[in-house]
Amino acid sequence: MSDYLPFIYTPIIQPEQFYHFNSDSVFLGQFINVKHRDTVLDIGCQTGVLLLYAARFEPMKMVGIDLFEEVLSVAKENVKYPNTVFEKTRLQSYYPTFQFEVIMCNPPYFVTTNETLKNENPYLKVARHEENLPLDELFQNVKRLLKTNGKFFMVHRTSRMMEVILAATKVNLHCTRMQFAYKSIDQQATSVCFQFEFSNKKECKVEKPFLLNEIAKK
Repeated sequence: MSDYLPFIYTPIIQPEQFYHFNSDSVFLGQFINVKHRDTVLDIGCQTGVLLLYAARFEPMKMVGIDLFEEVLSVAKENVKYPNTVFEKTRLQSYYPTFQFEVIMCNPPYFVTTNETLKNENPYLKVARHEENLPLDELFQNVKRLLKTNGKFFMVHRTSRMMEVILAATKVNLHCTRMQFAYKSIDQQATSVCFQFEFSNKKECKVEKPFLLNEIAKK
């Protein structure tokens, strides 16, 4: 199955059984900001969606990590950008010889101990449920892998916004930029993108709202 990514109109292969990109993937993809000299890490890269958005900035190097070799094989087919490598590993076990200027992640959103509520499909289970990557562990490892002048980009549900910010603050990461997504401007925000930095700045720039119903037009 092949689709095209909004805003950059890039084709992407998405096998039926794997996690497919959604509006939050696109939301984060348009929110990230990468420089030409940057090294970029995508945590839980799936089939390469965020790496394709990052590639438009022509970074120096990109790395995608994921738990499934078969998913990474598809990501390699999708992302043809030079100096891109993929590694099958948990974030908690990933110890490269260098740190990154940019880290990005579309993490699992749901916390539940009820196994009957979790997806039977292992690819969807990992993508949607936090058991393999709790928020605190995500931020602890981002702190370890991010350069002191680096940026961490992520998207999450607005209902857990304060929990996300608290987890970031515990490791000295501060939100310097955010953007809220709405299905329509007269409804409540559904998700929020964050830019975190090791910064003493108390200001946080809030971008204009992102309207999800505009994605289909791109």
